[in-house]
Amino acid sequence: MASAPEHNVASARYAPDESRGTVGGSVFVLLLIGISVLAAAVRLWGIADRELWFDENCTFYIVHYLFDWPADGPDPLREVAHLPYFFLLDLWTGIVGETIWGMRSFSALIGALGVLVLGLLGTRFGGRRVGLIAAVLAAFNPLQVHYSQEARGYTTWLLAVTLCIYCLYKAAVTLNRRWWLVYIVVA
Repeated sequence: MASAPEHNVASARYAPDESRGTVGGSVFVLLLIGISVLAAAVRLWGIADRELWFDENCTFYIVHYLFDWPADGPDPLREVAHLPYFFLLDLWTGIVGETIWGMRSFSALIGALGVLVLGLLGTRFGGRRVGLIAAVLAAFNPLQVHYSQEARGYTTWLLAVTLCIYCLYKAAVTLNRRWWLVYIVVA
């Protein structure tokens, strides 16, 4: 009897069983998108009601002077860990403006995208029901909502970690170098 290649056995062993009483494919996609839209609405609700606090003002300063840094300004390398976030936020505020809403809405939308990706990751590990539960829990988690309403890079980190986990899973199951490369780029 011929045995299956190692990576196919692993993928079959850890693949969730979608045959047991779970939502259909198109209904699942609509539910996951709906949960993500609700997550965005929760995060955007009243987002400009309070003033920027100290760290958010630092974000504003860095984004405002990103390509024209004043010589007497603070050291820009202090925030080097968030540099990709600042570049993306600079592009975003170029479209919507450097207002409180503009600064915070980017994090809110990234947070909602993180809910979608977490739902897909949960689906990959435990099936559609687990994916929907993970998305709902992330959509209304008070800490995730709070940090998604700040003009800081925390939601970008959460999205990157979730994408890294997915890429590692795909790399381990498929043994495809492409997923390792995607993991390296995301990380």
